[in-house]
Amino acid sequence: MTAPDDPSTARDISGFKAEPILVPPMENSFVVGIATARVLGPEAAAAVWNELAVSGSSADLDRVLVEAIGSANSNYFHFELAALHEATGPRLLHHLDRGMLADAGLSREASTRKLTILLPLVAEVDTVLPVVEFPEVERSEQLAVGTALMFPSFLRAAAGAAAEFGAVLSFALGDAFR
Repeated sequence: MTAPDDPSTARDISGFKAEPILVPPMENSFVVGIATARVLGPEAAAAVWNELAVSGSSADLDRVLVEAIGSANSNYFHFELAALHEATGPRLLHHLDRGMLADAGLSREASTRKLTILLPLVAEVDTVLPVVEFPEVERSEQLAVGTALMFPSFLRAAAGAAAEFGAVLSFALGDAFR
């Protein structure tokens, strides 16, 4: 896949979307900060949620995340990744509010987190899923059931509003950022 002529425009290719973020002061057009990929339909997403709730892991979740992360990483992020999840596995979220993503990024203890993945799996019919905001780069992304939201762990993220729904939060790992 080749880089777009205008790096400031979003790309949407076969259900995979990436929005470049021009990072001041460098204005590096190769830094892509937000990617989404539709990875599961509603029924498959609900089945993965049920499997995670019972066993704490899901081969189907791992398979779709490996594919989505592989595509995002090879085409956009270019991180050297060593693991799909932290040792504790993916976190199950039963709701999301403004403060819940505050610890999703980097810290001294979590410096090997390269890519943050948020994947909503179940929601009531009338539930409006929140928008995830990236204040440092003035971007946002609407969450959708079955669509993985992926972004570098060095970006701070916040949920735009509280909502009750089931999601998985995971971190693809690599060597520590320096």
